[in-house]
Amino acid sequence: MLSWFIFCFLAGLQASFGNYVPICQQASERNVSSPELPTFPTAFSTSVEVNIVNKNYTAIYKEFYDLAANKGSLQRTKDGKTTRSIYDYSLDERIDLDMSAQNCFVSSIYVGPHHFNFFGNNNSHIESVSQLFHFAKRFNETYMGVVSIRGIRCNHWRACVVHGNSSYYLDYYFSVPGWKTSWPNATVVRAVYNGTSVRGGASHDFYNIYDFFNFRPGSPNPSEFQLPSGYFCAGLKGLNKTVPKVPSAFSVNFEMVLRGTRRNRTFFVDSNWQEIYDLEKKLFLVKYPNWFSSHGQVVTIHDFNTGISYNISTGKTGPVCNISALSSLTRSWDVYRDGHHHIRMKTTHQLFNTPQRNGSSPLIYKGSSTVRGIDVDIWVGKGMIKNRTSNESTETIFEYSFSKPKWIFMAGSQTNQTQVPVRLDMYRSDGRHLMFNMFNFDAKAAETTAFDIKPCFKWDEQRYVQFNLKGNYAKYAASREFKLSLSKTISEAANVTIIRVNGMRPVVDAEVTIYPENGLKDAVGTLKKTVQSGAFKVNFQTKAIPAEKSSFREGLVPATPPPAPPRPTEKPTGKPGPGDKSEVKTKGVSSGAAAGISILMLVVGIFGGLVVAHVIMKRRGTSLFQYQRQA
Repeated sequence: MLSWFIFCFLAGLQASFGNYVPICQQASERNVSSPELPTFPTAFSTSVEVNIVNKNYTAIYKEFYDLAANKGSLQRTKDGKTTRSIYDYSLDERIDLDMSAQNCFVSSIYVGPHHFNFFGNNNSHIESVSQLFHFAKRFNETYMGVVSIRGIRCNHWRACVVHGNSSYYLDYYFSVPGWKTSWPNATVVRAVYNGTSVRGGASHDFYNIYDFFNFRPGSPNPSEFQLPSGYFCAGLKGLNKTVPKVPSAFSVNFEMVLRGTRRNRTFFVDSNWQEIYDLEKKLFLVKYPNWFSSHGQVVTIHDFNTGISYNISTGKTGPVCNISALSSLTRSWDVYRDGHHHIRMKTTHQLFNTPQRNGSSPLIYKGSSTVRGIDVDIWVGKGMIKNRTSNESTETIFEYSFSKPKWIFMAGSQTNQTQVPVRLDMYRSDGRHLMFNMFNFDAKAAETTAFDIKPCFKWDEQRYVQFNLKGNYAKYAASREFKLSLSKTISEAANVTIIRVNGMRPVVDAEVTIYPENGLKDAVGTLKKTVQSGAFKVNFQTKAIPAEKSSFREGLVPATPPPAPPRPTEKPTGKPGPGDKSEVKTKGVSSGAAAGISILMLVVGIFGGLVVAHVIMKRRGTSLFQYQRQA
């Protein structure tokens, strides 16, 4: 803890004992011919060189004071070690930090009669400036004339202080009017204590010099009264501000910057990612660089409806897909493990929070700052992160920065977003610092076609079907609402989940969760029966749009090829035959024998306009893992 600064000697002087002869006597009145007594601003920051001459040591202090904010902060560097004390009188909170050992302690501001608080022992109000500096008319200062201090012309003021069994001269030096400094009024340049006191029956002298540098009037940056980045203290109070509620569906781009050390050398890694999150559809996607190839990227898709993970990497040789089961061993920030081998998709509240494991803490409001010029509120917490290889936990400090309520975001498809996540900082106990700078946050649910798993399946696992809708609805074909309704109807009719519906022309976005999923033959048959029976109806704008019963067609090749260049999985060079394989490489759980996945190509005609969709389904009897399905 910090215990010595300009006026902290008063705490020790009160405990003096024995015979004592004062070094001076208090003046009865001030010199009436003196200049106007200088005043201190009610908010300031300054650096101070403290020389305790009688003990032969020097320390450097940084002081921050704001009367209106009811806060103060003091930092001391001595013998190569730095400590810091932060006072928030509105919260009755004092935070003491050992910056060298990187630990901290939280306490009440007033904890006893012998406990010294630099900014005063009243636990609800910080001391006034005159109380803090012991400089005002009531202290009976005497004007001593003009002297030179560090080459600066200064007015010299002196007060005689008799305090218990101690007395001392308190000399203040202020720059003379006309001497330009950072403060338009006279600026404090130096303070000197010179006196005697008695302790334990013995008298001793003290002589201390305090030189002020870089004295800046005005409210300090709010961060000076906040917990420094990378720290979390048990018992931290914080204001009663809850973490902003993140929408259940969003997409965001972010830059990940990793700072670490290896073999005593600092290294940096910078990469760009994209995340799409949809809790309602139970779908998650993240795109990131392919670390093992100089080309392409990796796309990971988690379908919590079926419990399947798709990992699609691209490179010079084309896409490579790895299909696996989502399980309690899956290490990803979207997976919540309940501790009983069951998993589910995290809520966005859990996603933007500390990992809830032993040793973790909830997020606590830290204060405000700016990120990339954006005004933000910051929440801090501590969590434990497990290493995938060693299974060891690493203590990590999480800092979430959200834009302030009055800051308007015009990003993505939204034009009036507030309290948007802007950055996440993760400070690990091993010294690594991960920074996630978030851009283009969009609270609108992404099109389901963004979750494209076509590269994971072979050509002979696909079918094209075609049917028409009755009525003239071509003008709605490109609308989001129409595509959503059409996609839901197709999913329900084929009895498959929406992630297995992809590639419509125009693109269809929808999702429906149905168990069990059909095999390819069953799905086509079910859809055909629904269309030909007249049961297929798209509910749109309070109307039911039926399909033409006789329009259903099925085949390996679409009736009208899509205008875009064909992909390897969409159309082979020739007619598929026995042993024909797609150019897509699939690793891990095979699509045919293990995961049992198929693709159904759908062509829906809307008065001359063809809509192509892929439907992927899981065959019956091929569940290879235990998975707790979400309700």
